Amino acid sequence: MGKLGTYKVTGIPLADRITSGNALFVSSVDGVDEITSYGSKPDRAVATIDYAINNSASGDTIYVMEGHRETINSTAALVPDVPKLSIIGIGNENNRPVISLSTSGSNETRIGITGANTLISNITFRANSTSVGSSSVGIRIGAADITLRDCRFDHNSTLSYFANTIELATGMHRATIQNCQFVNFGTTAQSARAVDLSGTAVTNHLLIGNCSFTGNWSNAPVWGSTDYTARGFRIADNHIFNNSTIGSDPCIRFPSSANINGGAGIIHNNWCNSGASGSSTQILIAPYFRGEGNYVANSSGIKMTNFLA
Repeated sequence: MGKLGTYKVTGIPLADRITSGNALFVSSVDGVDEITSYGSKPDRAVATIDYAINNSASGDTIYVMEGHRETINSTAALVPDVPKLSIIGIGNENNRPVISLSTSGSNETRIGITGANTLISNITFRANSTSVGSSSVGIRIGAADITLRDCRFDHNSTLSYFANTIELATGMHRATIQNCQFVNFGTTAQSARAVDLSGTAVTNHLLIGNCSFTGNWSNAPVWGSTDYTARGFRIADNHIFNNSTIGSDPCIRFPSSANINGGAGIIHNNWCNSGASGSSTQILIAPYFRGEGNYVANSSGIKMTNFLA
């Protein structure tokens, strides 16, 4: 495993490490899952992310090399369960790492994050199945202080989709979803939610910021359950386009029974647009929140000024 230092990947320096952890490298192009001889350098990488995780310790950083491609076919194939682990993709746009997820089967989670303080950055997660259960999840946040940053969530065809792309489990505090792209253009609105906020316990200090949501969702791109309880959350500076033509499929939805603790949530500076038409279209639904600067419109170009339910 690599020690403190600077590495270069195709001429791009990786910042000097400032933790006491080690650096591991993953590449499906020429990597080998054999930690005694591989993993410590970009040109001697291991082949799979989970193998690197299983040979890492708290505070380590896993660099996933540009051009890496990996398919996850079971709930045990990629399990980020080591605390304080950073998994960082190298490369830009289509050359950055791609993890294809088979999402077949109901009530299944393809990637369950259980290591607290995990960071995942600059990786594409791609739905790769035409058969999906209505409750299946692409990524489930099951620990506190999880950050998903600069990632992309899409599909390999219009028939492939995540039913729920990201699920935030009950009581998982201080989750951050930032600068991420959610793309979902199925033939119909098969996907229910891009970010599913569920559970009965209090979930504090959620941030969904500077993300883009483009596609069809049958519930809402950002959705809170009827018993969702939150304090100090912030949903801000997002571009949200739900192309569903059904007026009851909004962009952001917290039902009236959700407990957002007397307006402790801030929803502001979001651009929300619906593919539905008509003055009764519901676009942003939140019973208790503070915020301003939200632009809300439907396909008719009508700006909705009274968008609370």
